[in-house]
Amino acid sequence: MKSEIVKEEGPCRVIVSVEAGAEEIVPIRKRVRGEYAKRVRLPGFRPGKVPPARIQALYGKEIEQSSNQEIVNLFVDAAAKAAKDKGRDLARVVDLKDFKAEEAAATGTVVCDLEPAVALPDEAKWHVRKVDAEVTDEMLEARLADVRKMAASFRNAEGEDAAAEDDLAEVSFTSDLPKEGLSDAAARYAEDAGYWMQLRTDAFIPGLAEALRGKKPGEAFAFEAAFPADFRVADLAGKTVRYDLTLKTLRKYVPADDAAVVSRFNAKSMDEVRQNVKESLALTRQYEEGQRALNDLIAAIDASVSFDLPQTVLDRWTYDELASDQSNPLERFKDDPEGLRKDPAYAEAQKRAATRLRRHYTLLAAAKARDLKLSAQEADGAIATLAERLRMPAKEVVRRLRNNGRLEQVLEDALCQKVLNALVPACAVL
Repeated sequence: MKSEIVKEEGPCRVIVSVEAGAEEIVPIRKRVRGEYAKRVRLPGFRPGKVPPARIQALYGKEIEQSSNQEIVNLFVDAAAKAAKDKGRDLARVVDLKDFKAEEAAATGTVVCDLEPAVALPDEAKWHVRKVDAEVTDEMLEARLADVRKMAASFRNAEGEDAAAEDDLAEVSFTSDLPKEGLSDAAARYAEDAGYWMQLRTDAFIPGLAEALRGKKPGEAFAFEAAFPADFRVADLAGKTVRYDLTLKTLRKYVPADDAAVVSRFNAKSMDEVRQNVKESLALTRQYEEGQRALNDLIAAIDASVSFDLPQTVLDRWTYDELASDQSNPLERFKDDPEGLRKDPAYAEAQKRAATRLRRHYTLLAAAKARDLKLSAQEADGAIATLAERLRMPAKEVVRRLRNNGRLEQVLEDALCQKVLNALVPACAVL
């Protein structure tokens, strides 16, 4: 077997010339013919005794195809070896050209994409602010204020009581939105005979909490709501809607005293409440700071690496990005692949994919440099997590991943996460 790189078509693509002689080809053809001879059953012949000429006449085409497929696999292995001899790993076979297989020889050229050459940057470029999970007095008091709101109560409005922050209000409203043609989500904003809300800035209708402040039960008024351009209900995004409202019922917010807070949380004292709140806040801070450091590290890695990528792998990752795009470009262009590649969504998806893919290769290189590997238990854990998310048995997930060629990527992703977790404490030093 002879193989050599005869042409470089870019930093990650090569053409490998492959020649195989009788030493490699004859055993393959002999073995495949032997396997068919054992399986063929014809009347008048004992198993394994069917004349080769009859087998060739009946199954010659299938034998040729099976033999050639094994020869092609041999060519792929030879192309991988040629790349390895040059210090690169095979990423994916792009094409097989000029393939010619004879009885005792075969030739062809294999177009290959190679794994990128990754030079790890100085880890000093990845230094980020270290995790600081300290709970300050200000943080504790702010959280205790939230706790007091949770333990608060409400009373019916009396006399001259007017609506204020955190009060509960029941309102009826109509609007100038059309009666027909609204989505079910938008129709909820058109009118209501009795809607209960708490007076906070994140009100159901933008600006309604502010408009209600100072109003008294039974008072009617009108106001205009300006829905932002990115409002969650598309029918209302960017619109200004006029509302006529009546404040029907008002319940005044009553802040909780220490006794109410202690009772609400089944504690023995306010000191116990404070301690529990502080411990809970510390756990939250630890998680939030850990995520912040992780995100900062990812951003630092992304900013520090730039290398060429194998096009076929980038294409696959781009399609993965497109598959998760809510605008559904894969469905819109399912019969027009060229149109898809010209669409802005494709360029954006490819940009995101390139960033993720460079990070992926960089973390794999870091794993190799640090001699980090995925243990069998960690691999099983990665599959179990995916199986739980997909609500499938783990064995079925593995079977599907093997069938679509994604098992290795899932395990590589798990290894990359392990590397990130190891890098956070090492790089979070500022």
